[in-house]
Amino acid sequence: MQRKSACIASGAIVIAMFLMSAWAWTQLPDGARIPVHWAANGIPDRYADKIQALLQLPLVGIVVALLFGVLPRFMSGRMSQLSMGAFSDEAIATIWIGVWMACMLAIGGNHAATILPAAGCAATTIVQVEIGLLFVILGGYHLGTVSRGSLLGVRTPWTQSSDVSWNRSQQLAGQLFVGMGLATVGLALVGNSMLLLGAFLSSTGMFIATLMTYSYWLSKNDPQTQIAR
Repeated sequence: MQRKSACIASGAIVIAMFLMSAWAWTQLPDGARIPVHWAANGIPDRYADKIQALLQLPLVGIVVALLFGVLPRFMSGRMSQLSMGAFSDEAIATIWIGVWMACMLAIGGNHAATILPAAGCAATTIVQVEIGLLFVILGGYHLGTVSRGSLLGVRTPWTQSSDVSWNRSQQLAGQLFVGMGLATVGLALVGNSMLLLGAFLSSTGMFIATLMTYSYWLSKNDPQTQIAR
């Protein structure tokens, strides 16, 4: 996963958080006090008004994404020194992006778990929203062009025989996963489980058909594949 793809995934998660906030704003009455922190016994011990509760974590998400995206530009030399020779620069970058994505997923999941119950959402809706966020992270991973040695990746006979087909199919899969993730969040907020299930099944079928067709077309038009034939 590359920095650019991590930025795209982070932006999609922030968009999903603002979608949740916009929906919750319409459900919560004016003057509502929303629990934003809980004691060890599970009882809320701090409350916030609508503006603070609905905007604070999306804004935190923006700040965290900017910090993770910008800091490596200023710390590239120091990060290599801190590794003490134990890790390569590529390994350090991978760990950095892994922590970045974990933080973004935690912020997005915490936002869903905080405001959606206050707005009257069922527990299943919160789970569906968080599945949508996972799709976004998976999309970002594919946008970074999955290596052939990875457990993930679009593996068709045509991606296996063509580097062009492999790389560009992963890119398309990433874009589709990010779109499916945002759509899952939006449909979950609508609250119609049958609509969400139908959309998920139909989009999965289209996802598979599109990638099969696209990977075949790329392989067929790849000059290196034609030479090998």
